[in-house]
Amino acid sequence: MTKKTVWLVASIIVWQMFLLITALALWHCLRETSNLYHECTYIGTLGGVLYCLRAVYRHLGEGDWDSKWAVWYFLRPIASSLAGFVSCLFLSAGMLTLGTSELNAASPNYGYWVFAFIAGYNVDCFLQKMESLARETWGIQESTNYKNQQEQDKNEGE
Repeated sequence: MTKKTVWLVASIIVWQMFLLITALALWHCLRETSNLYHECTYIGTLGGVLYCLRAVYRHLGEGDWDSKWAVWYFLRPIASSLAGFVSCLFLSAGMLTLGTSELNAASPNYGYWVFAFIAGYNVDCFLQKMESLARETWGIQESTNYKNQQEQDKNEGE
């Protein structure tokens, strides 16, 4: 591994740790004044950071690290934050349901938090679900990204 790659990986890990600590600190410190949308945004960030850290150690361990993915490592947690926020919007609007009739009386937000974490952890599937929902509900056409992903999945399955 080159010195440049070591510095890149170190900066990615520092960035991920910064986002992790910031999200946890905001969630803890602003718990009394923040609302559900803020909380879902923070938790979406946690899901994205976990996914990125897992990808770092996995690719380094398997020896297939590719520096051209560096931008992805920096931007993915931001996309995860947005996915966490949007998941809360869809749940609050009733466009998605949690599928449970019993909510914890002590914290009815647990379902929202779990869904925001999953949305942040797996942004790609979450966005595909949102596109599918938009297509079924309003007749909005699929994005080229979604079509390309479907074709790639189909080709890999053959």
